Amino acid sequence: MLPQLIIPRTNLELNPIIITSPIVRSGTTLLQRLITSAPNGMIFGENAANEIQFFMNYFTTRQLFFAQGKHHWDAMRQMVERGDVNEWIADLLPPIDNYLDKLGETCFNMAQFYKGYANQQGATVWGVKIAGWNLPALRLMRLMMPGSKILYIFRDPVDCIKSAWATNMIQAEEDMLNLAKMYSESATQLLDHFQHGELYFINYQELISNPEKVIAQLESITGASGIDPSVMEHRINTFKGDTQRDPSGQGTIPPAELSESDMQKIREIADPVFQRMIAQKGA
Repeated sequence: MLPQLIIPRTNLELNPIIITSPIVRSGTTLLQRLITSAPNGMIFGENAANEIQFFMNYFTTRQLFFAQGKHHWDAMRQMVERGDVNEWIADLLPPIDNYLDKLGETCFNMAQFYKGYANQQGATVWGVKIAGWNLPALRLMRLMMPGSKILYIFRDPVDCIKSAWATNMIQAEEDMLNLAKMYSESATQLLDHFQHGELYFINYQELISNPEKVIAQLESITGASGIDPSVMEHRINTFKGDTQRDPSGQGTIPPAELSESDMQKIREIADPVFQRMIAQKGA
């Protein structure tokens, strides 16, 4: 269990949509594009997501650092305030409670900025996307921003790995197997931890085959209104003009081919949890 942590008061105003997945190449960018196509939606990308996580982790680390020895720093400050400076005071700080309150406000100021900027553009539905956020990261995100919602898009692990190989994210069989294990472990942890309604599963294949149904679900879950279904007509998985990997220059890198043996190895590792997520989505 997470220890008792301070949640900055202003964080109660933060209500981001968090888009993530078991591993890369699962469809997080497609969800981002869909929600951002709504007049009231704006989902920021991976730089913003990594930044929020960095500051959130820093704030948490500082809380844990001071948790057991708070009295030491407060005693040092009180000694100085009495006029005694003839001790080792290299770690002098203001009152720790005040310090942590201000640090929390500071660390989540960028999240407030992203929300504020989105709101200025008329987007009341805002958030960030990044593939592969694991259970510890998502637990902390939900704890620190109780108003957040997690959209967890999952795809056939073989298709994820074909796409990852095509984009040079993996280049060897060992990489392939490690990515399959990451898929299995990450998704299993989330399934075992989060209760129904805390995390919203989005089946990539269902989104492709029945976009009207899934888009309606996305609008209901997030509050995004007027998602443009024509986004689904554009298959984009890289920058347009990436002619080195995409000869067409249209932003679509075709998947790599895998041997039957390789696909079987992936399925043995990751298919059980893939089937669990399909069942969970249908529950």
